[in-house]
Amino acid sequence: MPRHRAGGAADPSGPGTPAPGGP
Repeated sequence: MPRHRAGGAADPSGPGTPAPGGP
């Protein structure tokens, strides 16, 4: 699981990046 910020969908765009549909 990619370590990104909790948003809407799990987006593997990179670590520390906000997921789409979230704060």
